[in-house]
Amino acid sequence: LLLSYREKEMTKSKDKQIQARVRSAKDLRQTKSSRYFKTGEGEYAEHDKFLGMSVPELRKIAKEHEEITMKELGHLLQSEYNEERLLALILLVTKYQNGDDEKKKEIY
Repeated sequence: LLLSYREKEMTKSKDKQIQARVRSAKDLRQTKSSRYFKTGEGEYAEHDKFLGMSVPELRKIAKEHEEITMKELGHLLQSEYNEERLLALILLVTKYQNGDDEKKKEIY
């Protein structure tokens, strides 16, 4: 059975959907991020990887994926890319702020 692209995307876990979206936006701003964060040889962020997305772009994606599970957030937190880890933290803060006492206890 062949699935359309949209159907395939809907069957992916949220963390995989987010990663695909963030990584598809990779562009020339990556070079600017690399200079700003001192990623040259011997510099403090030498091994960090950037995709070049802005924080407002990441916040927009976060609003679209607020229903992500804690397990999926864990996968994003382990990403090799700075933006995916930041997006996971934005989502985690949102979950905490909007959560009931039980959810806050789970997160904390």
